[in-house]
Amino acid sequence: MTPPVPEFSRIVLAEALDEGGSSLDIEADESERSLLAERFGLAGLDSLTAALRLTPREGRALVRLEGAFRAGIVQTCVVSHEPMEATLEGSFERLYDTAPEPADREDDGNIEIDAEDPPEAAPEGKIDVGEAVAEQLALEIDPFPRNPELSFADYSTDPDDGEKIESRGGPFAALAKLRKKLK
Repeated sequence: MTPPVPEFSRIVLAEALDEGGSSLDIEADESERSLLAERFGLAGLDSLTAALRLTPREGRALVRLEGAFRAGIVQTCVVSHEPMEATLEGSFERLYDTAPEPADREDDGNIEIDAEDPPEAAPEGKIDVGEAVAEQLALEIDPFPRNPELSFADYSTDPDDGEKIESRGGPFAALAKLRKKLK
């Protein structure tokens, strides 16, 4: 089965990199942004740009990717359900292993907690820098976006002395009044 092609794919071949490293800027087009917004559950993705630097190491067997991205996103507030615009910025580093994986490699199943993360595999020396940016964007997205100007005072009740509940309004005000009447 063929793996799906990422929405924002930008393949860089390790063998095409300059010995001292290569820099590139990438930007998602409208179609790619629409597909990424759907993938990440966003109301919209207005922009996505990244500045990247790839540096070969150890005779091109390893490649370090350093990048910074900027994205304009639209999310839905989890409280008011109104759209909210936000700008996300982030930076990241990744290490890729472009050498073919030996078939006789043994894995003992032990994981060292303090060990560095192993390099990501880059089959056939292909590094998808667009997908790396998309993955980092996904990590930066707030999973529960809330308008910072929104106050919960209108959406909750407060206990004063453990028995008496006074409502500040909102959806539970009628229930608080009913509770008082039942006592």
